[in-house]
Amino acid sequence: MRSKIYIVRHGETLLNAQGRFQGQADVALSDTGRKQAEAIARLLSLHKNISHIYSSPMIRAQQTAGIIQRQAQCALTVESTLIELDFGDFQGEDIRQTKEAHSDFFKKRAKAKADTPFPHGESYRELCKRLTPFADSLFQKEGSMVVVGHDCVNRVLRGLWLGIPLEESVFLRQDHHQIFVVSFPERSEESIYIAK
Repeated sequence: MRSKIYIVRHGETLLNAQGRFQGQADVALSDTGRKQAEAIARLLSLHKNISHIYSSPMIRAQQTAGIIQRQAQCALTVESTLIELDFGDFQGEDIRQTKEAHSDFFKKRAKAKADTPFPHGESYRELCKRLTPFADSLFQKEGSMVVVGHDCVNRVLRGLWLGIPLEESVFLRQDHHQIFVVSFPERSEESIYIAK
């Protein structure tokens, strides 16, 4: 079976712009984020064969997916397992200040990023466990699909689909204006940037 999965990160939020840990804080897109989502939707509308969109249940992802759906005119499913990594006690906190205040924790985490959860939060290993059934199910489908997720979620999904070990995939990055396209059965990937 041949398939393509367009991996989209939701548009920017105010927490993103402020440099804060976001995690499962359910915040809406900013004006910039809506513009990013509209630009992504225009590009994806050129791919007439997109049959389905899968979105995280978080509002920022659903808003992004809804903008894409209006252009693509296809089915949209909200997938609960795509919710972002739980950042626990650090959720909503300033990233730079938190890393300075908890430097010992972040030094420890840097040595075992895949397996070290945030305090009262989640680890990448736990995230991978809940994402694997969804990733496997999409791998079995034919056609072109869009997945609208989050920074950490999309790192793990790309690793699962491309056969990259979790210990490496946790370091993958994706900008808000960037789409990754994974093709099967080749398990190849290309990156598309949307003009800012």
